[in-house]
Amino acid sequence: MDADDSEPGLYTKVVHLLKDGTSFQVYRNGDWEQGFYPRMAKGNACDEIVGPSGDGMGLNWWIEGKVGDLVRVDFRRSVVDCKDQRTISWEKEGFKEVDFEAIAKEHKWHVIGSFTGFQKTMEMEKDEETGGWKVEITVGRSGKEHFQFLLDGNYLSALHPEVNDANMYDEDQSLAGPDDEGSDRYWTIGMHPNDANIGSGNHVFIHLDIEAGLPKRVWWEKYDSPDAHREYLAQGCWNTFDRHCRMLGFKPYVNSEQKAQLVKAPNFVTLPSGTYKHHGPQV
Repeated sequence: MDADDSEPGLYTKVVHLLKDGTSFQVYRNGDWEQGFYPRMAKGNACDEIVGPSGDGMGLNWWIEGKVGDLVRVDFRRSVVDCKDQRTISWEKEGFKEVDFEAIAKEHKWHVIGSFTGFQKTMEMEKDEETGGWKVEITVGRSGKEHFQFLLDGNYLSALHPEVNDANMYDEDQSLAGPDDEGSDRYWTIGMHPNDANIGSGNHVFIHLDIEAGLPKRVWWEKYDSPDAHREYLAQGCWNTFDRHCRMLGFKPYVNSEQKAQLVKAPNFVTLPSGTYKHHGPQV
């Protein structure tokens, strides 16, 4: 926001609405741990202002408006007689058509899901010919994967379905966002009967189609990756090794804190008297 030189403690910003109605918070110095927000979701200008803190997830002020509206937001904060006083207000200032296609040229899309443990994002690849985005994933042991999209990798700008465990086979897909309301709302690969050809270890391309600069459709397809055969053999070798370790009661070397050890020798293994100790190179 911009400081107003004519009034100390006043900060303003004109925002351009990209959808009908929008929510917002205010952050000091761009620090996620210093947010100001109302005490309830979709708060109004009369609600108590909480903060600065990082505990405002889902607690936003709500601006009623239409796509293209220009709205001026004013945030005031001052200390009077040792009291921290804050107020917030907003009003419509005008209207400007939104060129979503021009805006979309500056955007990047990421995907986050169970295939990364929801711990990191994967940047998607843009198809310059169609304008859509795609990313390749590998389906895990469960045979199912859950995911949603993040605009520019921002966790507060999630593109998600209206309901959890959504699939790509519904004729009328309901895409919601980008917003911060995507908690527990994911598309799920491998749950619908039409996904019967997708299983553990399969490679899948996730696609996000864009139309007129806006997300339009989500779909996925099985991909016969040239790496699939190598991964299949590698997994088989690992499964064999793991089974033999369990049969022999052997824990392989992990690091200096978790060294190799024989924890429970099978009956056909004869150990020397005394406690087993690992000798030789660490494996």
